Amino acid sequence: MNFSRFKNYSTEEFLEDPVFRDWVQNPNPTCDRFWRHYLLEYPQQADALNSAKSVLFEMQQYFRSVSVQPLPGQVEFKSKLIDSMEQAKSTQVTGRHKTRNRIFAIAAGLILLVGISGLIWNQHTSRYLTYSTGFEEWKTLTLPDASVVKLNANSRIRLSQDWAEDENRKVWLKGEGFFEVTKKPETGATFTVVTDDLSIEVLGTSFNVHSRGQQTNVYLEEGKIKLELDGTEKILTPGDLITYSSQENVMTEQYSASAAKYISWKDGTLFMKDTPTKEILKKIQEIYGVSIVIENEKIMGQLKTVGVPMDKLEIAIPILERTLDVKITRAGNKLIVE
Repeated sequence: MNFSRFKNYSTEEFLEDPVFRDWVQNPNPTCDRFWRHYLLEYPQQADALNSAKSVLFEMQQYFRSVSVQPLPGQVEFKSKLIDSMEQAKSTQVTGRHKTRNRIFAIAAGLILLVGISGLIWNQHTSRYLTYSTGFEEWKTLTLPDASVVKLNANSRIRLSQDWAEDENRKVWLKGEGFFEVTKKPETGATFTVVTDDLSIEVLGTSFNVHSRGQQTNVYLEEGKIKLELDGTEKILTPGDLITYSSQENVMTEQYSASAAKYISWKDGTLFMKDTPTKEILKKIQEIYGVSIVIENEKIMGQLKTVGVPMDKLEIAIPILERTLDVKITRAGNKLIVE
């Protein structure tokens, strides 16, 4: 995670940022530590951050008061938020009150238009189970159907609580996960992984899904899976790698891809062979939650092979220095690469 991305954020920008919202909605010790370090590096941002956090808490509290009501109550809540947005646009006030109205309007707009309502709703109902990992952390989960998911650092998976033996199974993934899916030949029940870009349908197999930013990578280790994207279907066989971005509508395919490069993390070691330095450092940011400053962009395209532990940055740094032929200086949560 890059600290510099947040260094000049206003309250409004914090409210609009999905990483910040996710921390407020789903706090954990690792993310708490990240934001504490952020405030140590940018103490001047404390007012903006705490203001945005307070607004989101208020929204959650209000939604909690109506979440037990039937649908009309939810409609009333939505109506009140829309009224507040319109009032914030029309009211002529100055100073702190004007700022608060504008912030409330942004929060209301986010709930209605960007999807905080979905996050809050999921948090306050018993329909779903959510599992997440922080930076430098990964988990092995056994799902109700005995399928196993290894969840990489900085990732989240959600599933319904009421999976039935004879029903198709579905999970939603943000981040990276390795799936070992239990077959259901007696019922033919499918297993589907949903990301922001595509859906992956399985009958019984082992595969890795990496979904961050604007694209999703799917690597198939064993079995057979079907991808559904933009109304079309794509069948993968073992060793296939598909990279797809729904925003850019671009798909690339690779056959006989390196298994170690895409699934070695599940055994505690991040191994990348003949990989651009830029991609290696991006993966380090994802796993360890650090920001990286590059002093010479020329190194970014160099192909390197490296293996580092998933949970010990102090060991990973000297390995990266030797492998990438660079000098890395650590300053708090920042790595300066010379």
